[in-house]
Amino acid sequence: MRMRTTMSLGLVMAMLLSPASLMAQTATTSTDVSAQTATTTASDVSTGTDSEMVIKENLFTVVPTQEQEVTDEATSVNLSFTGSANTQTPVDLRGLSASGFTRTVTVDGESITQVVVTKISNENDESVDLTTDSFSSQITLGSSTLDTATTISVDGNEDEFVSAVKALTATATNTEEEVVEEDSDTSEGTDTGSGASENDIAGAYETPEITAAEEEVEAVIDVRVTTEGCSVVVDEAQGVAKQQSKSQTYTDGALTSEDACSDSGTTFTIQKSYSVCEDVVDLTGLVANPQYISYYIDEDGTRTEISDCQPDTETSFTIVESEASCAVTIDVDSLKVIRNSALIYTNASNAQVKVQDCAVSETLEPYTLVADSYSCNMKHDFSAGYSAEMVMYTYEKEGVYYQATPCIDTSVKYTHEKVFVDDGVRICSMLVNSSAGTATPQYRTRITVDGEDQYIDECKPDTSATVGIYETTQGCEDPSVWTHDLNAGVSYGQSRFYYDTTLGREFITSCQSNAATYSHDITPTGWKYNDEGLVAQQLISVTIDVNGTVYPIATNYLAPGTTEVSYTYTGINDVADYSQRYYDGCYLMVPTNRSENYIRPDGTTYSNPIGQGLDLNEGDKCTREQETAVTYPKSTVSVSTKGNGRASVTMSNNTAVGVSYSTTFTALLPIKGGSARCMSQKSQDNSASVSYINYFQSNTRTKITYPADGTVSYSDWVMGPLAQYNTNSSSKYCRSTD
Repeated sequence: MRMRTTMSLGLVMAMLLSPASLMAQTATTSTDVSAQTATTTASDVSTGTDSEMVIKENLFTVVPTQEQEVTDEATSVNLSFTGSANTQTPVDLRGLSASGFTRTVTVDGESITQVVVTKISNENDESVDLTTDSFSSQITLGSSTLDTATTISVDGNEDEFVSAVKALTATATNTEEEVVEEDSDTSEGTDTGSGASENDIAGAYETPEITAAEEEVEAVIDVRVTTEGCSVVVDEAQGVAKQQSKSQTYTDGALTSEDACSDSGTTFTIQKSYSVCEDVVDLTGLVANPQYISYYIDEDGTRTEISDCQPDTETSFTIVESEASCAVTIDVDSLKVIRNSALIYTNASNAQVKVQDCAVSETLEPYTLVADSYSCNMKHDFSAGYSAEMVMYTYEKEGVYYQATPCIDTSVKYTHEKVFVDDGVRICSMLVNSSAGTATPQYRTRITVDGEDQYIDECKPDTSATVGIYETTQGCEDPSVWTHDLNAGVSYGQSRFYYDTTLGREFITSCQSNAATYSHDITPTGWKYNDEGLVAQQLISVTIDVNGTVYPIATNYLAPGTTEVSYTYTGINDVADYSQRYYDGCYLMVPTNRSENYIRPDGTTYSNPIGQGLDLNEGDKCTREQETAVTYPKSTVSVSTKGNGRASVTMSNNTAVGVSYSTTFTALLPIKGGSARCMSQKSQDNSASVSYINYFQSNTRTKITYPADGTVSYSDWVMGPLAQYNTNSSSKYCRSTD
């Protein structure tokens, strides 16, 4: 019977091999899969299904194995897997690593770091190339350095990734038992005559028949990777915690074997936390060191602490003396400012930590107090009649002055003095009580400090010096400033009030109307014209008599309600405007302005222009001259022949005349400064005779010169009577004799 055992991972590994290597494996009795080095692509180990590629987010995470700079040029990068893969089918990442390239790109002004995974490898230098555009990550770095603490989450094709990982982690375990069959024909065909003894049992043996159930049996073997029962190994030297895992083999669902726990290839970065530990303070050495605990966070996000608080010997903070938060101590008696200070340091969070409270500093020199009286006001005691000087103590620190005390009394005092008048001038106004008819003077209190007078209060009344108020017309006698009620026909006199003091008489009011009245005297003085309305109103002058003296109140005053008196119409008048003379052809014309005339109530004349009147004609101003011209309007020609003879005549105007018998005709010829005349003649029998008469006219016209601009015009020609100018005749040829 023949038995064949098949392991699924062995089949996957076989799929990675090329046809030639597969044939070589078949010809080899013992195949060591781990000794082979295979490099293939994940697509070579896919199921062959032409389904659409699906990119899964956060498929697996990696960290760089070493720190490197990232630029816009593609740079190769070696990566280590962290945690477990985000796949539906569990995969074992122990002993696997990844590689690819990284670069930066700029999107909308922001720098993005791209990490592309192109290959997965195992510890036997076997690798699987990944589809370049199937596994990538985009992250934002705070700098241009990609360090080993940067965790990179990669998106990718889950099917391709699982196939690649399985191809690299599978172990080909093909166990095949060969059942060697003995050929019964061989034993039966042995020649016993060769001297060998015969074995009856062997000869009687028959090869049993192999049934279909016994011919081939397959066992289902499943290899699983688990971290259960395996611890996390802390490697503080390398700064990582390594996850342990083990491989378990299940045959037909039953656990048949398992490996010891070993590194799975998944690591967790060991981190430090300072927030839960107090700093260690050394006041003698004036130094403080922070403390931290070590921990890591596993793939499930669980934080595991691996140490208690311990000093960070690589980091220290210097303790210094600071007086910033300490108040000073003021000693007025010794005129000193005692400086206090505390011991502080600045921790890793850039916060100040106080390790000793404020106390008198043994190293800082005290400041000196200085008395300042200029920043303080006097303390005035009006009941006691004096003012006391006050001072404030200050001190200087780094060029800045600080107030050490408020203003306090001193033993220096200044006596008060009441002042009403200074250099003959009252320094405060009098308080006037009009209803009581009294006036009270006021004063200010004065002290003298270092020879300088100072007033220390405002004006106050002195009731012991109150005086009476009186009325007078003194200074109010000018009627021009009085109040005059023209409608009522009365004027009011004026007066003012005063009081007498040591400075003399002082008036407390200006002149104002009083009870004295003066009646108005009216005198007509003229008229106010309203030419547009053709009316006028009577104007008057108003005066008053004050103690026998007449004062004018209003001159040419139009009293309200004065009656309007109409103008008297006297007719129309045209007035020549010689400045606007003009020529109308030969005639000199003068325009006129027409107006309506009125007599006002005071006898004066008002002319109201109403437009243009009739123009005046001053006569014909053209010059005329007689001109004469002679014209020649026509000529008459007579031609005579004998019998029936023919003749022709040519005139000076190129007119040809032909006749066949005696004839007389008149030719109207153009006149061009002369007369027509016979030029030639001829006949058949030389018996023709020609005679002609020229006529003229003596014509006249008038030349007219206009005075406005000197232009000239002419009259029509007057034609004279027609008269003969000359005659001529010839028997053969004719010529003009004129």
